[in-house]
Amino acid sequence: MFKNSSSIIFISTAIGHMLVHSITLIYPAIMIVIKNEFQVSLIELGQLGTIQFLLFGLAAFPAGYLVDKIGSRNVLGIYFIGISLSVVIISLANTLIGLAFGLGTLGLFAGLYHPAGLNLISNSTNVSRYMGYHGISGSVGLTLGPLIGGSIAGFTDWRFAFILLGCVSLLGAIIVFKYLPTDRPEKSPEIFKSGPIIEPVHIVIFAISALWGFAHHGIFNFMPIYFSESVILNFDPVTSGGLLTAFVLLIGTFGQIIGGRLGEKIPRQKLLIWVIALNIPFMLIMGISSGVILVIAAGLLGAVNFTYQPVNNSLIADMTIKKNRGLVYGISSGLGFGVGSFSMMAGGYIGEYFSIQYIFPLLTIILIPAVFLSLWIYNKKI
Repeated sequence: MFKNSSSIIFISTAIGHMLVHSITLIYPAIMIVIKNEFQVSLIELGQLGTIQFLLFGLAAFPAGYLVDKIGSRNVLGIYFIGISLSVVIISLANTLIGLAFGLGTLGLFAGLYHPAGLNLISNSTNVSRYMGYHGISGSVGLTLGPLIGGSIAGFTDWRFAFILLGCVSLLGAIIVFKYLPTDRPEKSPEIFKSGPIIEPVHIVIFAISALWGFAHHGIFNFMPIYFSESVILNFDPVTSGGLLTAFVLLIGTFGQIIGGRLGEKIPRQKLLIWVIALNIPFMLIMGISSGVILVIAAGLLGAVNFTYQPVNNSLIADMTIKKNRGLVYGISSGLGFGVGSFSMMAGGYIGEYFSIQYIFPLLTIILIPAVFLSLWIYNKKI
């Protein structure tokens, strides 16, 4: 069925990356529906989202270790099966506690993906370009999440959005266990003789990942509900918010391509500085605009924002030996998603007591230290 191992690696990681981002973005797209069905406040909605994304981040830490010990294929298979089981729990939830448990389980298994998928891709011949391609599948998933969640919730039961992607997850599990070759992690007793696993530059990258994760998740988790209140389309608010967010995330696909290609030509340490800094002006504009200007600013933000992923992930491959990459990708992903999860709670308080529009300008404060940390990496000259 598949010509070689490279094609099956590409297909299995493309499905996995698309799935992880689409299924975790269903909840932000349906927050208005959840708010009405369970009669909860924005603060409680933020707390519910924090459960999903916090466990998403925490799971990446042991996932990175497991990738280096039992191989990416096995971790990827567990991920696909776990997502399918989580969908069953969510689809049966009829109380807020049941939904919280289902979203938490979903986040836990979703957190297994990035260390496994990125480790497979990091062994590509042209790592920057293939990280860009890998990122495209993630951007497609980010686009589909609010699109599927918003459109299905606008016409029928929101649970069907999760069920649809649960079926995709079952397909992914079949492909991985039937076609993906078993990878053999390096088991060398010399692991500590080649120097420390975590270098000072890794610590800085981890700090950037945490700051970036908080800002990134704050932006895109509250974008659907912000659009539903600030832009008028000929649809119900839930569908409008989902469609517009999907539009922004689709533009992010071009950011993935641009980031991957620029990473081949420009030093990735230098590129990281600009990738982070250029988000700030568009985030400020989003906080003071509405209607068409808001959509344009958000679209440009989407293009700039998603150049970060291929650049950062390629940079990690540059500065990490192969046998430790699973662990490093796990820590980076864990901090990005784990710290990012608290943006849901913080945004909930800001939206409840002030206004959702203030979330975006306030998040620029988080990115400023990330710019200075990326400058340190550039001056380090890896």
